[in-house]
Amino acid sequence: MGYRIFVWVLKSFGVSPAYFLLRMVVSYYFLFSWKANGHIYRLYRNRLGFSRLRSVRMIYSNYYLLGQGLIDKVVMMAGISNKFSFDFDGEENLRRIATLNKGGILLTFSCSQVVDKELFYATVMSAAIEANREVKILHYLSQPADHPINIFHPEGAYLKGLVLYVN
Repeated sequence: MGYRIFVWVLKSFGVSPAYFLLRMVVSYYFLFSWKANGHIYRLYRNRLGFSRLRSVRMIYSNYYLLGQGLIDKVVMMAGISNKFSFDFDGEENLRRIATLNKGGILLTFSCSQVVDKELFYATVMSAAIEANREVKILHYLSQPADHPINIFHPEGAYLKGLVLYVN
């Protein structure tokens, strides 16, 4: 029921009100979920050696980040308009290397479910075209067996990579 409320708020009013609602939900769990809070507190206080105050702050932070991740996933998967953006880290380094006019083997990876296979390959191809370089795919890389992909959740195929020969 609570998840449906968040989805309705997101679709009806956008991301900001959903984050406001999230603060109320997080405050509730922070104040009244004693058993879970105790386990989290002991992790930070006893195992990781945080101070008492920092351990308490981390409990709140854990609940908030979990909720934020759920909201962001719904926003991205449902195509709800938002202010989120993403960039390809290191793309400028690939373009700079490509201008050196030397051949070689290049390994490139993405571990984002937002960047699907087609967008990842298109980005590599556009960099090759822009650099005026011949690039051959030697090997496709994907998730190992310990990261299986649920057939009903194709977004779970977030680990991808290419072994490239740049001529």
